[in-house]
Amino acid sequence: MSTFEHFLFHQLTFALSTRNKAKEMYFEQHISILDVIETVHKATPQQKCYILCFCDTITREYPSELNNAYKAIIDIAKDETHESNKRSITNIFITLLKKHFTKLNSLEKEEITNICFQWLIDNSLVATQSNCLTCLDLLSKEIDWINEELEQIIDKMYYTKSVAFQSRAMKILKKRR
Repeated sequence: MSTFEHFLFHQLTFALSTRNKAKEMYFEQHISILDVIETVHKATPQQKCYILCFCDTITREYPSELNNAYKAIIDIAKDETHESNKRSITNIFITLLKKHFTKLNSLEKEEITNICFQWLIDNSLVATQSNCLTCLDLLSKEIDWINEELEQIIDKMYYTKSVAFQSRAMKILKKRR
């Protein structure tokens, strides 16, 4: 086990200080984001939360780190049920869709679409649902059928959801109308 991997498994937390230390080690040791993502498969559920949060932190600041990691992130998302992990993954999806949209192939875009619709209608927590709205809005620029489905879901869910969800939904609807 490398010192970086040991750090991920035994010292990384949600605290910004540990994520910054991990980021420092990540760049000093020339680790790839794909290697970090692979550690998720060996992690405990709590470690997985911390590692995916770290991946979110890295990819927001350095979106190019996502190159060649699209499939790995999507594959992790397919079976994810933990809300903290879903939030981190949808944040990574937002970065992917904003910075790498043209590099994603149609199957990857379809898989992200399916995951986001599923998490949106499965009563995920508000942060995940709001992020899913953003992802679907970004995807709708190329995939026309998403527009109508997304508007119907927003109309159906709007009054039963939190103010945070309503705010994100309204922002999306205003852009369309």
